[in-house]
Amino acid sequence: MSERKYFSVVTDIGTAAMTKAIHDGVKVDAVYYAVGDGGGLPYIPTTDMTALKNEVWRGDIINYEESPQSPNVIRVDTLVPSDAGGFTMREMGIFDTKNRLIAVANMADVVKVRSTDGMQTEIALSMSIALINKEALNFKIDTNLVYVSKKDLQNQIKQRDIVIPITGWLENIEGGEGGVYIDIVQKDVTENMIPIVSIYPNDMSVARGCGMNTTVQTINGAVRFFADKIPKKEIKASLVLLKAYHGIAGEITEGGYGLDIEEFYKNYVATNEEVEKVLNEVFEK
Repeated sequence: MSERKYFSVVTDIGTAAMTKAIHDGVKVDAVYYAVGDGGGLPYIPTTDMTALKNEVWRGDIINYEESPQSPNVIRVDTLVPSDAGGFTMREMGIFDTKNRLIAVANMADVVKVRSTDGMQTEIALSMSIALINKEALNFKIDTNLVYVSKKDLQNQIKQRDIVIPITGWLENIEGGEGGVYIDIVQKDVTENMIPIVSIYPNDMSVARGCGMNTTVQTINGAVRFFADKIPKKEIKASLVLLKAYHGIAGEITEGGYGLDIEEFYKNYVATNEEVEKVLNEVFEK
C-alpha cells in the first residue's frame, strides 16, 4: 500500500498545549484557519513546526464536526473568500487564540485567484485532525455569524415578479392605524422570511397615489401589503425573499458570508419617510 501523500499532523506545541489543558482543566481554544503557499514548494508536514512555511491568508474556523468513522477525528472547515487570492495554496494550519500552531496539513496545489482578476471564486477547505483527547480542544465559532458559500447564499434568496391587484383588499383594523391590506398568496413563503419589494417605475405613480407602504410582511403562505387606500390599477413589483439561515439572522457578507439583519435594514433598506421624500422629488420634476 502506498503512503498517503497529503495528511495533517498535530504539532508538538499543540500536543503540549492540550496535555497542559487536560492537567489544568482549561481547554485550548482553536479559532484561526490559515493557508500558505509552502514557500513556493510542496513539503511533508512535521510535528516540530511552529508556523506555516509562508502564510498567505488567515480566516475564521467556520465549522467542525466529528468523523462518522472515528469520533477522535475532527474535520475543521473554512471558506477562503473571493477577494482573497493571487497565491497557490499548498499548506493549511489551525491556530489557537495564543497564535500557536495546533495542527498543520499539506495539500495539492490549488491556485487561488481574486475576484478583481475577473473570477468570482471562493474555495472551501477542510482539514481532518486525529486527536488523542478531543475534549482538550475547543473550536471557537462566532454563533452570531453563519457562513455560507455563494452557491448556498443563492439558495437562500428567492426572487420573483408579482402583481398587486385591485381586488381582495381588506380594512386594516389592527393597531388602529387604518388603511387597507392584502395578502398575496405565495405558497413557499414563511413568516421567517425577509421581504424586499421594488415597485416597477411605470407603476410608481399608482403606488404613491394609494399610499403604498414600504413595510411588507411575510406570513405563512403569503406576503402582506399595506396601503392607505385601494390602488386604482394593478401594480407590478419585484419581490426578493431572504430565507432565515439555520433559523437565525446570520451575516451575509461578500466573501464568507452571512446577513446581520439589523445592520442590513439600517444601511440598505429605506424607511417610509426616505421613500416618500424620493417620490416627492421625482414627481415634482
